[in-house]
Amino acid sequence: LPSALVDVQVVGVWDEKRLAEQWRGSTLPGWPPRAETAEPLRDPGAEIWSSVSLRVRRDIVGPNAREHVANCGPSPGDVLAERYQCEGLIGQGHFTEAFLANDLQSGSLVCLKKHHQLPVETLADLMVVGRRLREVDPEGHVFPKLIDAFYDLVGYTVEGLIEGRNCLAMAASFPGFFTDSQHLHLLAQGCLRGLSLLEL
Repeated sequence: LPSALVDVQVVGVWDEKRLAEQWRGSTLPGWPPRAETAEPLRDPGAEIWSSVSLRVRRDIVGPNAREHVANCGPSPGDVLAERYQCEGLIGQGHFTEAFLANDLQSGSLVCLKKHHQLPVETLADLMVVGRRLREVDPEGHVFPKLIDAFYDLVGYTVEGLIEGRNCLAMAASFPGFFTDSQHLHLLAQGCLRGLSLLEL
């Protein structure tokens, strides 16, 4: 063991009860420090509360059961959250699968995204970003609107449908499309416009 930095002489040992009694009678000024309370938000519109639906399935309990069932579907014709009727898969990536769906309440077509991992913290972030995007793009011309979110074994988001083909579909249909500098310029302008809106 290293040697002590200073000499220590034990005069007495106090048990916990005696120490507590002494402490009550001899408090240190300013100790314990006063807990800081969060300032109320100046803009009442900056904070919102939201409810997210969660489907409870009686026969599915535990991560193994959820994982086994979550890997399936939705299939065409399935209705999720009692509102969105799946018409079919329109795209997929590492994090999500995108389905074309019919919103049975509004009668409009939407993009139903099945997330492979969607913790509630990420969903909260998506809701904040969705709200900010709606402030700068209320009609959803540049960014899809976040319409709804729910959990059915995994997390789903429902977004406005921006019709058209994605870059992969364009490259497959027209192999020389992205070698044309005018097309690349147009794509870059669209990306920059979107990024400038995200900074707001």
